[in-house]
Amino acid sequence: MYKKLSADPNALIFGIISLVIVFLGCCCGLFVIVSFTLSIVGLVLANKSLREYNNAPDQYNFTSKNNVFIAKVLNIIALVLSSLILVFYVLYFAFFGTLLSTAAMKDIFTKGKMEEFRQMQDSIREVTLDSINEENELYIDTLNVESEKE
Repeated sequence: MYKKLSADPNALIFGIISLVIVFLGCCCGLFVIVSFTLSIVGLVLANKSLREYNNAPDQYNFTSKNNVFIAKVLNIIALVLSSLILVFYVLYFAFFGTLLSTAAMKDIFTKGKMEEFRQMQDSIREVTLDSINEENELYIDTLNVESEKE
């Protein structure tokens, strides 16, 4: 009597579930990680069972070997698709994250420079005739400006 391989139903289930998650959940990066993990687990189980079959082919059912081989193919397809989508999401977030952080830093830098410019304008406007001392010198911040007395 022939036996079934150890990963006959499990590897096939992992392959089908990971493919379904890839196709239905490709718009969300979190589901791609789940699909990637499930396909790796299914592929490891399928390879282990195929090694068992190659060591003793007369003990196992040939239909069971075909099921495990189909599971291996499904898991490879799911692994490739989820890897491509995962790489796409990593590049997408890296690119737009860089753009966003560059824009935010530029905005922060520009606001800081504008604030310095406004403070400088305010300090110049506050200069009055009272700020001119007896030596006819006018002090604005750190600048020493001489004025002529008429």
